[in-house]
Amino acid sequence: MPKLFLSYRRADNPYAAGRLYDHLVDAFGEEEVFFDVAGGYGGIDFRKLIDYKIAECDAVIVVIGEKWLTLVDDEGNRRIDQPNDIVHIEIRSALDRGVPITPIFVGAGKIPKKTELPEVLRDLCYRNGFEASFESFRTQVKPIITAIRNGIEHHRKMTAASKPPVKQTVVIENVPTEILEAIHSAVPVEAATRAGEEIDVFISFAHGDNAPVSADQEGWVTSFHRVLQRMLSQRLGRQARVFSDQELIQGDSMTIDHAYVERLEKATTFVAVITPRYLRSKWCINELERFKPTITNGRSNLFPVYRFPIVNRDEIPAHAQDLLGYHFYAQEEGIPITLEAESREFINLVYTLVVDISRTIKSG
Repeated sequence: MPKLFLSYRRADNPYAAGRLYDHLVDAFGEEEVFFDVAGGYGGIDFRKLIDYKIAECDAVIVVIGEKWLTLVDDEGNRRIDQPNDIVHIEIRSALDRGVPITPIFVGAGKIPKKTELPEVLRDLCYRNGFEASFESFRTQVKPIITAIRNGIEHHRKMTAASKPPVKQTVVIENVPTEILEAIHSAVPVEAATRAGEEIDVFISFAHGDNAPVSADQEGWVTSFHRVLQRMLSQRLGRQARVFSDQELIQGDSMTIDHAYVERLEKATTFVAVITPRYLRSKWCINELERFKPTITNGRSNLFPVYRFPIVNRDEIPAHAQDLLGYHFYAQEEGIPITLEAESREFINLVYTLVVDISRTIKSG
């Protein structure tokens, strides 16, 4: 039986959410519909709990009323813009994981404009939604439930046909001591990517995937870059030149300056951190298509890194579809969970990637 996650704001038409919940329970069963998840468990980090529950689900239903977008906190800031806002966390988790999202518009609610949402949530604008008015709720909810079922079935079929090849990893004991020590060194990572200089590794990623969970943490890609560069420097016996533009605000702009293109074209290897958001970014796909991979001694210099399973493999550009991928997620009871930066498994897999990259660089 499909599992559903119902997202709503208590200060924004909670009665409609409760009414919809009753209909969903009738259609799918009480045990299959998650409702008020964050408030049902004591002593647990609600951010991780929400992400875990959404990972279990086949679909997320978002109830949007008139005040859904404009509600503010005690300091007058919009809640939807805050990374610790429960609704923000719910939608971001679903988007990151590629879980189908169905917006339900109640009262005067409507789909927000792209510019009205924080960047990491803007893909919500492209999800098909349905209206559910008070007067016609009972008749409108039936086709909504049918559409949810159809979306889940389609998503499952796409998922079943989209399993990328698995990359075997080395065991953590094989990582040399000096490399493990270099990872935790207090010495800052050198930029070493001046214009005109050949780049060892160009890291391509969607900037929304590097947003930190909290202010005291660094983004996942930032951690990945740092660990990879320190490991690779140890393997090469010199400072590795690794480039990832972490300050560029991409938006929808397709303007790439000459220095940026030069770095891309002078890169010896290319690492693409592929996520559902990456594949929806015209900028990221443009980078991936600009890089022309080569095969040397049976090795490609293009390295796909997957933070989540990709539902539809056809979305990946043709020259990257059949390459061996590095899976930076683990299956926990069938649920894909992204490896936390600097965890044992994370270090293990980065080292595997570094070994392959260093071999490609040395054979070039």
